[in-house]
Amino acid sequence: MVRIRPERNEVVVGSREDLLTGSVELRDPVWWTEADDEFRVTAELRYHAARTPAAARRDGDAVHIVFDEPVQRPAPGQSVVLRVGDVIVGGGIAAGW
Repeated sequence: MVRIRPERNEVVVGSREDLLTGSVELRDPVWWTEADDEFRVTAELRYHAARTPAAARRDGDAVHIVFDEPVQRPAPGQSVVLRVGDVIVGGGIAAGW
């Protein structure tokens, strides 16, 4: 499933490539450390998933994550954990891509 269009009562299906994204926006960010407005992280998009290198940019009540390589996008509402090395520095809820 690639997208749900409730206003049209549609579910859109597609190929695996259709699920790839180069970025994601996180809402309701939580931080456990002080950091610059832009910094390097590894993002954990799923439980037990490989960590994905990315750049993070704080933007008010949101965080924009740009991945080094395209990844399978997280579902809206899914938690994303951000790490620097092995230390969890923050995270948020996937809101869009």
